Amino acid sequence: MSESDPIGDEGRWSEIVARNISNEVQITGYTGDGDSRSHARVSKASEHTILHFKDIRHLGNSLKRAVYAANFSSNMFKGSSNANLKNRFALSIKQRCIAELKMAHKFYNGDLNKIKQSMPKVADAIVACFGGYCGEPCKASSLVCCGNYRQAKNYMPLTVKLRMTEGDKVLLLKCMDIMLSPIALDKTKLLTSTQKCEAVNRSYQAVNPKMITNPRNFAGRIHGQVFKLNNGYAVSVLIKTKSLGATLTKGSSVIRQIRKTDAISKKPNNDVIQKRKITRYAARQRRYHLHERLHYNKGLTDTLHGMKGVGQLQDHNYV
Repeated sequence: MSESDPIGDEGRWSEIVARNISNEVQITGYTGDGDSRSHARVSKASEHTILHFKDIRHLGNSLKRAVYAANFSSNMFKGSSNANLKNRFALSIKQRCIAELKMAHKFYNGDLNKIKQSMPKVADAIVACFGGYCGEPCKASSLVCCGNYRQAKNYMPLTVKLRMTEGDKVLLLKCMDIMLSPIALDKTKLLTSTQKCEAVNRSYQAVNPKMITNPRNFAGRIHGQVFKLNNGYAVSVLIKTKSLGATLTKGSSVIRQIRKTDAISKKPNNDVIQKRKITRYAARQRRYHLHERLHYNKGLTDTLHGMKGVGQLQDHNYV
């Protein structure tokens, strides 16, 4: 690789990688982030047709951008924070569609025909749910919302009611076709994602940041990071110190620090921790809305003017 080679040419590097692994791995499907050039170059390197799948995360971002750019009616979002509400609405639609898609694969055990048959009703239920008619449509068709007006994966304020016209509903259904149409379901039937690849790229930047050049130990830094990702922090440190001839005494402060750092690195991905965070968030939401329902009244902060000493007001007689 020369100094003048562009590192952002995904198509070129995808073709090179596909050629290098073609003798060991037969590529039948390729999941990308929407870059058609990389898919075309991988197909060129493999010399046979490769199925092109789409990453649901990037596809969801495309859905969000389409909803935000859609020309809805002027009365759909009320108030001075129109742009903020529209952005939160787009985010809610994105998360709801992703949740419905994942639950459909789980509910139907990956049967694509059944998923395709259910998605039109699911899309209609989503439109009705966000339009303020959550209840029977969600109970009958939705796989995420049970019809109790607590919209799943919803970032919209509960006090905001959308005034959707028939044209707005049709436009929203057209936007959701990006993820829930039969063509999109074929592209996401394996629910594959590029997030692990993105995570590895971020970990490379941790040991080899862009603003620092490490010409002598660049390869060692990358290999060391890959070894840590595959074996974990504690195991990788122990194996590397052993290969260098260093001995670590059992029960020493170094061993205790390695164990502590390894536990901290594993803590965010613990299922118990994640469930606990979700439970706390749901509890805060319930307390907030309960407090709002008990203590909020319209005109609560309006100033009450004293009317003592003012006679009875009479309307002027214009006759």
